[in-house]
Amino acid sequence: MSWKQETFTYKGKMMVMLRLQGKTLRVFINVDPSRLGPKYHFEDKRLVKSLSSTPTLQIVKGPR
Repeated sequence: MSWKQETFTYKGKMMVMLRLQGKTLRVFINVDPSRLGPKYHFEDKRLVKSLSSTPTLQIVKGPR
């Protein structure tokens, strides 16, 4: 647990990282972004070195 983010690991591998910025929840997932369907908008963060273990970003804002 840290002030900046919360991480969840499974067998020593980071699976999910949660960050809260204002009223926006940012969910970083350890899944290849190209494998996900077009139903929800995901951002590819593979080029960011600090996010290489969780390259898929889903921004959660609003009631949906």
